[in-house]
Amino acid sequence: MNIDFSRALEWLTTHFSPIHNTTRTYGFALKDGRQIAIKPLQTQITVFAEPGAWELSAQPEWKLRKYSSTEGRSSNLKNCAPRLEVGYPTVSLALKSYEDFETFIEGYVATVSTGVA
Repeated sequence: MNIDFSRALEWLTTHFSPIHNTTRTYGFALKDGRQIAIKPLQTQITVFAEPGAWELSAQPEWKLRKYSSTEGRSSNLKNCAPRLEVGYPTVSLALKSYEDFETFIEGYVATVSTGVA
């Protein structure tokens, strides 16, 4: 787990309600019911989030990937953030730094879900 991931996890833990965590995926619920999950990788923070207007401000280097409600994705989402599992549209992104995480989370918190990926 890199330092940027640890900082992002700490931020999420202090601002949102944990849903369920595994050693590979950490899920959280926002006050409005939206969910977010993060996974630690050595060189990035992988984020799964609900689609929304925040996507318009996504940086190209974040490697945004949109999943339709029928496309497979991380199996850990079923328990850690069920609204991001198959059956729901989801967006994933690869953040390279805590600063990228801050930019993303600011936009995510400030917008509402569109329900369309």
